[in-house]
Amino acid sequence: FADTGAYWRSWYDAPTFEEDLERLYHQLEPLYLHLHAFVRRALHRHYGDRYINLRGPIPAHLLGNMWAQSWDGIYDMVVPFPDKPNLDVTGTMVQKGWNSTHMFRVAEEFFTSLGLLPMPPEFWAESMLEKPTDGREVVCHASAWDFYNRKDFRSGHG
Repeated sequence: FADTGAYWRSWYDAPTFEEDLERLYHQLEPLYLHLHAFVRRALHRHYGDRYINLRGPIPAHLLGNMWAQSWDGIYDMVVPFPDKPNLDVTGTMVQKGWNSTHMFRVAEEFFTSLGLLPMPPEFWAESMLEKPTDGREVVCHASAWDFYNRKDFRSGHG
């Protein structure tokens, strides 16, 4: 490989991977820019000019942790309609018979609608989408695994 990026891109079995990502990015860019501006404005109202430049980047550590991985810590500042009740669709999903597998299937439909590839059969055969009922002890937290053989990708949600 010419460089590490070429090696990483080789993991994806899509001949137009870079072009596909570029196209998807440009489709999502307007939404991202509006979201960024909305959050930056909310943080500016909270922290003021000293910490937030209304024309600059958002300091990552203000988003909840220094890597900006989760924005849970600022939810109260950015909730778009604070006077409206939160929607909990759990009851409706239960009423309609949704289970973990169905939720993964709906998620797959969404990602394939964006032009991404469907999950291979190995994913559906080997993933742990629900906690086992056979008495085995498992640690239950959402995770995804790439077994680096270009076909075996699993989720271990439990």
